[in-house]
Amino acid sequence: MALNGDIGKAWNTHNSEGIHTDSASDTRPDINAHIHTMFGELTRGPKSWLLGALKDEKVPHNPEDPCIIYISDKEDINAVQRVIDDARIALIQEDSTNADKLSRTEIRRLPRNENGDIDIPADQHGLLYLPHPYIVPGVRFNEMYNWDSAFTIRGLLQDGQATQAKDMVDNMLYQIDHYGTILNGNRTYYLDSENGQKPRSQPPLLTSAVLSLYEHYDQLEQPNTDKVTWLKNAAEMAEKYHAHWTTDPHIDAKTGLSMYNSNNVTPGIEVMHSEPEHYVSAFTLLSEMHNRQNDIGNVPIETLPYQDRKDRYYLEQYLTLDEDGEPKGLSDQFYRGDRAMRESGFDPSRLFGFFNVDVINHLPVSLNALRFKMEQELGDIYDQLSKAEPGNPQWSNKKASWSGLAEQTKEQIQTHLFDDGIDSNGVQARYPSFRSLNINTEMLEKHQIEPFRDYNMATSFFPMWAGIATQEQADDIVDNLLPRLMTPYGLMTSDRQTGSQWDAPIMWAPMQVVAMEALERYGYDEEAAQIGHAFLETVIREYKRTGHIHEKYEGITGTANTAQYINNGYSTNDVGFAWTNSAILDIQDMLVRLDAKIAAKSDFTLPDMDVDIDMDMDIDPDFSADEHRL
Repeated sequence: MALNGDIGKAWNTHNSEGIHTDSASDTRPDINAHIHTMFGELTRGPKSWLLGALKDEKVPHNPEDPCIIYISDKEDINAVQRVIDDARIALIQEDSTNADKLSRTEIRRLPRNENGDIDIPADQHGLLYLPHPYIVPGVRFNEMYNWDSAFTIRGLLQDGQATQAKDMVDNMLYQIDHYGTILNGNRTYYLDSENGQKPRSQPPLLTSAVLSLYEHYDQLEQPNTDKVTWLKNAAEMAEKYHAHWTTDPHIDAKTGLSMYNSNNVTPGIEVMHSEPEHYVSAFTLLSEMHNRQNDIGNVPIETLPYQDRKDRYYLEQYLTLDEDGEPKGLSDQFYRGDRAMRESGFDPSRLFGFFNVDVINHLPVSLNALRFKMEQELGDIYDQLSKAEPGNPQWSNKKASWSGLAEQTKEQIQTHLFDDGIDSNGVQARYPSFRSLNINTEMLEKHQIEPFRDYNMATSFFPMWAGIATQEQADDIVDNLLPRLMTPYGLMTSDRQTGSQWDAPIMWAPMQVVAMEALERYGYDEEAAQIGHAFLETVIREYKRTGHIHEKYEGITGTANTAQYINNGYSTNDVGFAWTNSAILDIQDMLVRLDAKIAAKSDFTLPDMDVDIDMDMDIDPDFSADEHRL
């Protein structure tokens, strides 16, 4: 199969920079030592809190005010105070000059209003207490994030740091028990708790982390809980976490599938401070769309081009007008969508329309594939408990129940999220693939919009990663999607250059891992290895140039100079980034296996790699040229 670009140069060949894979391999011990060091530097706990980690780069803080650590109703405030006091004493004993550097802290219980809802004043947000050390993604993100942590745990286990991995998993379980879910991050504004709403989470990968840690449990330095007891508690918390994704507002009653959603209609506190241009840009875009629609006039919908119908769909939902019919502001629906977009982890792309806010009307492929994976893995967890306690029938019963639920979810995904590519006119308009489904049927009918979002994105690999796709479906995805996303430097997340950081030409490390494991699962070893070698060489080359491992890379020239392609979302590119560190270790491990399998194939020939990337064709057709300047 011919892939898009001069891919990888994996097997005794050179890339465009002249770096041979053998020389890249020579750099691996160096970069792996750097990764080990960075895991340590990115670790946070009471000492690092006091030395500055309590302060949040995303919201303003008056230096005269204390840094606040909030605890749940279940936590012992005196015990937490002792932890902080002990850390303060230890730091001063280590270095007397630390006394002048320590943050002034205050420990508070999460405040509640007369309705019992968490109610934190806008100027008093703080860090949510977690009992174990954790690794943060990077400097800008100085708290523990959900799906970042799941990928980071994989890297810690590859790095031989099982105890640190357990700390991370235990913090995830603690969050479910104390805060109701695994939070987007452990800052109070991620509770999304205004008016008693559900806290904001991120793509669910807990059960994968639990099973991986259980497999490595004997490598713990000093386990404080025997592995079976620990696994029982993990199973209980995982079931509660599953409920987050299968109850209102995250469930579609008609299909039984899950969605990213929020009932909170206020702007995100962290967004207003760290990305103030975000809401301004959104309002500007919608206002311009409104003006263009006024030029069209009030003509019958069926006479409008498809794009104009889409514009009316978005305008009706996300823009408010004054009494004169002029743009007034963003709607409540916009803010709901904005919060849900951030819960999706893909913040932002144009996968779900401009700024991704239309995610609240969609059943995402990736989320439901992860839900299936969670249900399947809960069955695996109970299988492990059944093996540990063979005389206890409840474990085998639970295994059967969760395995059955997984099969039901798989069937629902196949029924509702597989698109055969045939449009409403019976024309084969696109290749068959798993695609996110718009369930806002009333608005779709009103504006004559197709329910499937035709968007080429790496999320379509998730049903392969989870084992939902048939071989034929996987073949279609590989034949049609992979060439659109593959570059000489790794895999782009989408093929549309929209100015959003999760779109072309940006390459994210976890997506390389997901795609590689998905491809290997369906027998595409060579393609998986191509991705791995291409991305690994990109990271190593940039590490040689800059001395850093970065949050993201770009697929046009293969550098970490991504800001030039991003004008929607934050354009910064953090260094030392935790999940990139993890992915590099994962990719190296996979390549050992993949390269051995490939070498053993007598009929292997190097695929054709002589197709050039044409980024000019990747402008998002759903939006006008004017939008692309935002």
